[in-house]
Amino acid sequence: MEWLRFGSRTAGLLAALYAATVVELSWPANDFTPSWIALAVTFAIAVNRTSASVAWAAVGGFVIDATARGPFGAVLMAYGFVAGFFVTLVPAGRRTWWFTPTVAFTLATVLPVVQALIAHWDGGSLVEPALLWKPALLRGCTTAFAATVCVMLYCVTHRLLSPSVSSQPLQLSNRWTMLTE
Repeated sequence: MEWLRFGSRTAGLLAALYAATVVELSWPANDFTPSWIALAVTFAIAVNRTSASVAWAAVGGFVIDATARGPFGAVLMAYGFVAGFFVTLVPAGRRTWWFTPTVAFTLATVLPVVQALIAHWDGGSLVEPALLWKPALLRGCTTAFAATVCVMLYCVTHRLLSPSVSSQPLQLSNRWTMLTE
């Protein structure tokens, strides 16, 4: 039965990554749109263990490398390193509310920085730091905001759909009459 749970999680994460790729490629790109692939990779990192998290981050980087212009493997390595850093810093049992937006922000800001560094190393253009950081920070902030909203919606729906802790009727005491007498 464990293989079914693992297989359905893998199929769900692949579907989420595919949908994020389609949305990212069809959505008009500007600074205020979140990085949908970074959100899908953040979701995969949040629900998996350490080694699987790094593998999913590498798959997300591979998808970005396959759909973007430039050399192959730069974003794959950057996403793998970022995911490896975060999952070794915070193991799976101790991930709290700040983990997901921080990972989403970092993954979203990695892509413009890597693309600018590649352009600089090619000698094609000189990179102005002010021109590099503004779009990277805006995209990172919108992605972190989207990740925060997703985490909050997940927590609320999980709380609403989970069964109650106790199925026994609540025991009433006679405290009120004891306090008033």
